[in-house]
Amino acid sequence: MEKLIDSPSQDRSPFWSYDGRYIFFNRLINGREKVVYVELGSEAVHVLDHGPGRATLAAASPDSRYVLLTANRLLGWNVYIHDLQTGETTPYAKGYGGCRAKYSHDGTSIAWVSHKADGKGDIYLSPAGGFAPVRLTIDNQRHDYCPEFSPCDRYIAYASGPSLYSGNYDIMIMDIASRKVWQVTHSEACDMLPTWAESP
Repeated sequence: MEKLIDSPSQDRSPFWSYDGRYIFFNRLINGREKVVYVELGSEAVHVLDHGPGRATLAAASPDSRYVLLTANRLLGWNVYIHDLQTGETTPYAKGYGGCRAKYSHDGTSIAWVSHKADGKGDIYLSPAGGFAPVRLTIDNQRHDYCPEFSPCDRYIAYASGPSLYSGNYDIMIMDIASRKVWQVTHSEACDMLPTWAESP
């Protein structure tokens, strides 16, 4: 284990860029959580986005040009895209709000969580190059969070539970094309944050 940088505050939620060059993570700056990044081999920490409010949960695109953010500007949480080449940050899920966005491995799709349909968390899918949202999870009694594309991009794993902030969350897997769902865990614990292993 190697310590990468010294930190003046609590750092969390790391995410590697696909080219292995950068690590993005959250840091408290002047009392507000911000997404920052460090280039491997350097100890210089850079703030990714200087917009108002909080920003968290960075997720880079496979081409390492864009970074998805969950940010609370003025009117609640929403998904934003930051262009690393231009430095511009723009809202992505306009009218939907949301959080925890992730790119597919081929870079063509974005999955994220929105409360728009039923006031609970649902997984939505949209082309990365535009915004044409499709609601994937339709159980109006449960909260669905933490989408993760499988390495082949055919499936999405996610956490599903009866209460927003607590309760018995379980891991589910959905076949995106057919919408067929399998429940993976059946424990009394709160199972969240699914991660796929790479295919052999």
